[in-house]
Amino acid sequence: PLLGRARVTWRDAAAFPWIAPPLGSPARTALDAEFAKACLPPPAVVMESVSWAANRTIADQSTCLFVQSAGAFDLAARAGERTARLPLKLSMMPDSVGALYAAPASASVTAVIDALKDVARRQQDPGE
Repeated sequence: PLLGRARVTWRDAAAFPWIAPPLGSPARTALDAEFAKACLPPPAVVMESVSWAANRTIADQSTCLFVQSAGAFDLAARAGERTARLPLKLSMMPDSVGALYAAPASASVTAVIDALKDVARRQQDPGE
């Protein structure tokens, strides 16, 4: 329903249920902050998830909204997935990446996290 509108606001988005990032996560804090800036209470959350696949599946079967990075939407669109972005941004979203895993981390989880840190370091200092 929101995609056909010329302009979409956080007030418009508040009328829909959300699949939200977990409470306390940076993305959830940023989402709640956008609603607060618009003088609105946090949205009604039907499920907490950061899984692109789960979010897309649930959103495909119901009328709800979810938070996802622009990069993930762009990749999905290039892959031919039926997806659409609203013109809303999390202005307070930190430029960091987090990893959620069960402690203690296995050797494979540690290897993936180390690889992500290495890529992030190289992106910050391309001269390496």
